[in-house]
Amino acid sequence: MSATTQTTRVSTEPPASSKSASTIPTPTRAFHLDAAGITVIVVHAVAALSLALYTPATKTWILTYAIWQLATLGITVGYHRLWSHRAYKATLPLRALLAVMGAMAFQGSIRWWTQRHRLHHR
Repeated sequence: MSATTQTTRVSTEPPASSKSASTIPTPTRAFHLDAAGITVIVVHAVAALSLALYTPATKTWILTYAIWQLATLGITVGYHRLWSHRAYKATLPLRALLAVMGAMAFQGSIRWWTQRHRLHHR
């Protein structure tokens, strides 16, 4: 029994497509920081430094967790389900509460958030 090998010829010609390699845009840099990105980095660095120097009380941790959960609920139940998808109808007091809770997440206004989310589903 002898082993057979198969050879494939490799072309050095560019592929026959409408776009040549020179017309494909290449990014000028791999990572771009704008003012918001720099702010996020600085805020997190300051928070990490302050946690290293000062340990918050248990009540502070509990309050932080509660606010985080309320903001998450405001985005999920309010911005997403109520305003973006119109999945249910809510009374005026509930809409006001969900708007405040969603605003605590700092993800933009209801109008901006729902517009972006609806574009995401297209």
